[in-house]
Amino acid sequence: RPSWNRKSTTKRFFGSGYIGFLLIATMLLITNGKDGAMVLLAVSLLGGMAQVLIIYEEVIFYRHLDKEESLYYQLNRTRILLQEHFGAIKKIRLYSLIAFALVLPLFAILFTASGLIGLAIFTLIVSTIGAFGSELAGRYLFYRTVVPLGLAGNFFAGNQR
Repeated sequence: RPSWNRKSTTKRFFGSGYIGFLLIATMLLITNGKDGAMVLLAVSLLGGMAQVLIIYEEVIFYRHLDKEESLYYQLNRTRILLQEHFGAIKKIRLYSLIAFALVLPLFAILFTASGLIGLAIFTLIVSTIGAFGSELAGRYLFYRTVVPLGLAGNFFAGNQR
């Protein structure tokens, strides 16, 4: 499965650890650990930005596929699946990632700095749940759009031969 053998696969899966930082920051705010929460929120923002960059790298990769590559057929089928059959989920994943992993934690930092701890906690709870949902959508896309070398395991790609 050529699309699984890319270097970004490991980054994508381990990069979702920023959700843990969001959860720990929420717990720290609940227990009056404002300073530690601010540090973890900054780290989680970096993790969210890294996930957005991984998605951007994937878009660029599939946009500029080399037709001379030995695995072009499988990678091109994955690209077609991502664009034509799962385009709406792909957009939901990107926009929810931006909203829940970048925008809401940034608001939580602002609320915490302003002393609105209750609002920051609520924002972080929503952010954690939304970021988790976004990562689940990313995993769904990852496993549903893979095209194996023999094409036996994928209904959509098999019908496009």
